[in-house]
Amino acid sequence: DKKSGSTLDVTQQLVSKKLPIPQIAKERMLTVGTILHHLEQLVQRGSIDPHRDLMYLKPEQKRFEKAKTAFETVYKKHGNMFLSPVRDLVGKNFSFEELRVLRLFLHAE
Repeated sequence: DKKSGSTLDVTQQLVSKKLPIPQIAKERMLTVGTILHHLEQLVQRGSIDPHRDLMYLKPEQKRFEKAKTAFETVYKKHGNMFLSPVRDLVGKNFSFEELRVLRLFLHAE
């Protein structure tokens, strides 16, 4: 719908300025979860390429690889990329928000 399209466009514009997700949420007066949902939708519809547009949000390589391995394990076992079983594997020093960002890069591979 038109409204959700325009709200996604605003989020996309702020991402293009390389703003951190909490700052985007604050500027938009939305939650971090809502902004992450926007990013998921933008990646899904091809408006954003994580490897081109979101590299500034990508965790350092060692953390990324640890989470990637966990996502692959969960996917092989369950056929999905749900966050809770991944977090059980990687531990609580990964937030659900960070895992959602990481998952964007995996969907784009």
